[in-house]
Amino acid sequence: MRKFSRIERGTLWGALCVSLVVAAGVVIGTGVQVASLWQGDFTGSVPLVNGRFPEFAEETPLVIAGEYESASITVQDPPIGALTMLTLAAGIRCTAAVAVCGAAALLSHHLLRFRPFAKAVSSSLGAGGVALILAALIPGTLEAMAATTVADSLGLLVPLADGAVEGIALTGPAVELPGLAVGVLLILVATAFQLAERTRQAVPAPA
Repeated sequence: MRKFSRIERGTLWGALCVSLVVAAGVVIGTGVQVASLWQGDFTGSVPLVNGRFPEFAEETPLVIAGEYESASITVQDPPIGALTMLTLAAGIRCTAAVAVCGAAALLSHHLLRFRPFAKAVSSSLGAGGVALILAALIPGTLEAMAATTVADSLGLLVPLADGAVEGIALTGPAVELPGLAVGVLLILVATAFQLAERTRQAVPAPA
């Protein structure tokens, strides 16, 4: 007879509850982040080009070269386009986190029912993987475009060909490789679950 021990059942219930709590926390946190983004000033880190010699090292003769590579800026009334892109980036990351937490909760629920290879589980794992891949590819690009938009609105954007003026550099898309790898892994796990269920159904029941 199939039966979980108390520790195993408690672990599965704990995983289910934690997944739901984390998902709720991510949604609330993203809502607060987006609300503060639209109600307050824009604060972000931007890459610098032709950064000047660090002021703290000017009086130190042993330091012969140096430059700032990034700076944190706070901007009042940033462009609406930049805020929109940052909002979309936050929403995509939130969706990915909720999808993964939902897949974990659903898997825990079906494990408690001894049905880990149910179609709903593999579908949720696959959806979580796709969401993670999108979150690894799209938000970084949107944030780079938002930073470029803010810099351009301030007149601080420096073309790459200009080698003398200090300012904000053009930023390229940033791909989050860990999220991309985990997303691919989840899709592979979802595929393995589907194959396992098809194999189970193809095996004739014992007489």
